[in-house]
Amino acid sequence: MSVFFKNISKDNPVKPVKTVRGKTPTIVMYLLQLADDHPRFIGSGPKKYLRENVRLPGPGEQDFGNAWVYRFRFQGENYPKGGNVSLKGKTVCVKDCISVAGVPLSFGSNAFPAWTPEADATIITRVLDAGADAAGTATCENFCNSAASFTSAQGIIHKSYQTGYSAGGSTSGGAALVGSGSVDIALGTNQGGSIRVPASFCECVGLKPAHGLVPFTGIASCDPIDDHAGPICKSVMETAMTGLLALANMALLDFPRHFNRVRDQVLAAAEKLARLGAVLEDVSIPLHLQGPAVWTIQRRVSGSSGLLGGATGRRSLGLTGLETARLPWSNSNFQKLFPSTKNTLINGLYLSAKFPGLYRKTLNIGRQIRDEYQCAFDKYDVIILPTTPFVAPRHADWKTVLESFEPTIGLTTKTAVLNVTGHPAMSIPVGFLSSADDQNVRLPVGMQIDGRRRRCSWLDMPERQILTGATSPEDN
Repeated sequence: MSVFFKNISKDNPVKPVKTVRGKTPTIVMYLLQLADDHPRFIGSGPKKYLRENVRLPGPGEQDFGNAWVYRFRFQGENYPKGGNVSLKGKTVCVKDCISVAGVPLSFGSNAFPAWTPEADATIITRVLDAGADAAGTATCENFCNSAASFTSAQGIIHKSYQTGYSAGGSTSGGAALVGSGSVDIALGTNQGGSIRVPASFCECVGLKPAHGLVPFTGIASCDPIDDHAGPICKSVMETAMTGLLALANMALLDFPRHFNRVRDQVLAAAEKLARLGAVLEDVSIPLHLQGPAVWTIQRRVSGSSGLLGGATGRRSLGLTGLETARLPWSNSNFQKLFPSTKNTLINGLYLSAKFPGLYRKTLNIGRQIRDEYQCAFDKYDVIILPTTPFVAPRHADWKTVLESFEPTIGLTTKTAVLNVTGHPAMSIPVGFLSSADDQNVRLPVGMQIDGRRRRCSWLDMPERQILTGATSPEDN
């Protein structure tokens, strides 16, 4: 999650009021004003695949700051059965919001004791069934509420290319590990850009499949309408094998701030497609610009409800053990949250109280944005754009609340709208640019490829278009 703006409108109606203990804190007033401006399980158990040596990382076992949460070795199926996919010989790390039986899950927070699931999430079962070996859980950002990589209670994750720079979030540890070659596959989640942003920053391929294609059973939810699960890999083909064949359990297909700088790099990559015979045209989707505001309201309202134990909207088995472990909230637990998670709670409760019906209005606007995208896909196979408007920023010092938000303001402008609409999208690496503050530091640039929503059947796969479109610039 990230914040999209930091300026308050002149006619903002939220004014300071007295509280029981005195004045409303300045930062609380600021966050409430920001909020007000927007609207004007169940897979394999531990017996199926042996759990070996589950442990906290020891000396020499940690990478890129704090990329690992737990290390272990779960050996996948020796002789994968059925279908056309085998991940035999591949190593997988798992985001620390996905249930792995027998491995404590912390959700990137120390606000409550870690909870130990008794069963694997469905996607864990599927990659193990396909023959992959699981190597550990990877750090995620605080309650998955940041596109940075310094907010987790487990510690900072540095990008593998350069210490001190963001690996992107919230699937931060997994992207750093895949980008460095430490593992082949990271299983992640994406509510606004949490697979594609870190993939872009770590020179990986990150796929957010169409909503509902990959089961979310056994994964800690942020908002059911935004929740997506998918892989981060080093190549398009590995992403296709993992994301569609293993995770989605589908049949094999034949796959034939410094925004101007990033935009130009992406356009140069797009020209490669033109040289290979693709027809490139500019396309305008005006309602895309409403996406960040719609997404922000949805995530605040639903996110606060979920954090407080009131999650709704998914027809699956709930993680009741996780709720038992973290509820009820206390002030001491709340104070341990990263500011963006506090922001979600404060904004969500405020919006729900002051703007009843607002969430449903955003659902209607989200449908309009989706329909506008679908009209574009009646003419085009894929739509390409930058994954992020700028390359990876340096980590913030986290001295103040506002400083902690600063590096990621606007970071998910291009990614969050696809969570609102449910369209599949993937980020692929297309080159390097110098850092904004050091010309000697070269950082990856990601190109996002968006595809249409599935129309009628599982065989009508938009993921096929974006994977096909991605193979051309990767191979050339």
